[in-house]
Amino acid sequence: MLTYNHHKADNALRLLQLAHDQWTYGLKAIQGSKYTEELRDRALRQYGYAFTMLLLARGLDDMCKTTASYTATRARMVDLLEATRYAANHTVHQLSAVGQPIGVITWPLQWPIEYTVGHMEWVPEGHLPAASDEKDDAQRRFRARYLELLAGRDMSPALAQLRWWFEEQVLALGS
Repeated sequence: MLTYNHHKADNALRLLQLAHDQWTYGLKAIQGSKYTEELRDRALRQYGYAFTMLLLARGLDDMCKTTASYTATRARMVDLLEATRYAANHTVHQLSAVGQPIGVITWPLQWPIEYTVGHMEWVPEGHLPAASDEKDDAQRRFRARYLELLAGRDMSPALAQLRWWFEEQVLALGS
């Protein structure tokens, strides 16, 4: 059975922080870049940082749930934790990204019109399996949270919230 281990949780938190830092720096580097095939690898790298955060958040949530104090405060964040758990599960089991770069048109317009990367968004419902294809009630609930909170929205705020949440929780749980 999984039990809370502060050393492991602190290491996982540090990895989550590093992945978030790379997400933030990398996103700034590609914002405004022309969307080309060359940019595809950079966008995939960004998605890799987000995916790392999702998996670490899932593991931290599972470990922290073994403590009474975390379980008592988890209700404040349960919807986002379930939404991001769905994103992690979807990526692992479907081998499908739940994030995509979103292009914007810059002003003044020039011909040919070129799109530049504005931000990364969680994929919309059309990129997900049908609700009826989900394996159980929990996964259907996680999917509903994903659609409610994440689908079609900028990825950065949710990733920042995960970082903030686990920084606060791991610190509160101490050693």
